Amino acid sequence: MAIDLFFMRLFNVTCANPFFDEVMPFFSKLSHWKGVIFLAALLIVLKERWRGLLILGGVVIALLLSEGLSSGVMKPFFDRTRPCHLYPWVRLLSTFCPKSPSFTSSHAANIFAATTFLAFFFPRLRYILWGIASLVGFSRIYIGVHYPSDVVAGAVLGVGCASAVYFGLTKVSRALGGQHVLSGCPKGHRADRGA
Repeated sequence: MAIDLFFMRLFNVTCANPFFDEVMPFFSKLSHWKGVIFLAALLIVLKERWRGLLILGGVVIALLLSEGLSSGVMKPFFDRTRPCHLYPWVRLLSTFCPKSPSFTSSHAANIFAATTFLAFFFPRLRYILWGIASLVGFSRIYIGVHYPSDVVAGAVLGVGCASAVYFGLTKVSRALGGQHVLSGCPKGHRADRGA
């Protein structure tokens, strides 16, 4: 707990600056990302055709799993009070301090679930995807609504959910004879894999 509070104060108070005060709430609010999400989904479908629809379907399954485990299991079980409700020194940059439990961060779980699942199919973009996910996770600490351990645990949960869904769907796809449908790269392009 002491380490958690140390990094909470470091990221929320010590690192505070006017630029982050403007930028971090943007990364933390889903409504700001609707246009980006729609455009990304459209590009995936245009590039991958029907396979793109399968990829997006996998993203949805990974998100349902991460959200269900984070909000439906972890939060009620641990019932951790958010730092913005406990410590007067916390800088709250959100319009309100959520009443829901703090552990784990569903924002972190969901963004890491989505980006990790996509990284299996678009490995060249994995560092960009994980960079975006990390900024979203950091933003939850910076605006004062989560402890660092909430975000780290959420990230681990999201990566785990995405990996489970990917390997589960891949196994099902291969069992049905579609071994190339859910592989990391299209049939005939294996030389690009892992680039």
